Amino acid sequence: MITPAFTPPVRYAILVGGLDFEQENGKLGVPEIIDELEVEFQERGFRVVPMRENVQIESLSRLLDEAQRLSMEAQRLPTFIFYYCGHHGIHGFQLNNGIYDRNVLMEKLRRIRGEKLAIFDCCHAGMMGSYSGIGMTILAATQEGYLAYADRKSEGNRLLLSDGILKFMKHNPGRFPLGSLFECLNQNLTITQWQNPGIRGTKEFIFPNKEK
Repeated sequence: MITPAFTPPVRYAILVGGLDFEQENGKLGVPEIIDELEVEFQERGFRVVPMRENVQIESLSRLLDEAQRLSMEAQRLPTFIFYYCGHHGIHGFQLNNGIYDRNVLMEKLRRIRGEKLAIFDCCHAGMMGSYSGIGMTILAATQEGYLAYADRKSEGNRLLLSDGILKFMKHNPGRFPLGSLFECLNQNLTITQWQNPGIRGTKEFIFPNKEK
């Protein structure tokens, strides 16, 4: 099948906020981070589904299944971004009604057709790199063997990886590869000693221009 030249790009982004166990100490600002990322991705032509608070295991599973269906029906090879911030323990991702098994989540992502980028801003993010492969790039708050922490400063806690991504995207409205973003993150975050960002997979994943 020859795809017509006028077929628009197909871009999807699912932004998920897990439980924030820092909420008694100033919160990590999970809903606010997702709000800002939603704007950035929408301005780049992504169809965004934000899941800010009270995320249920069942609703996330249904959404990922729907993303798989849409990717199979798309006339052009889709671009798909999955983002998670919040608590992530040894057994999986802590959602509002329980732990979402890590292997289950990644298998659902694997089945989505197209070029995929998964971003994990959470503790134990380094172990996610092993799930990278053909068509699946993993950008994590830390490398395997390290833990990621929020930056505890006088003005409150911050999700460093997400904060760095947002700053870079806001200052780079044009088209840019993932490699450029990661180089900036690696330079700015590693020196904090709170995080040691990692990437597994291709750095050629391209972020499109902001729409005018």
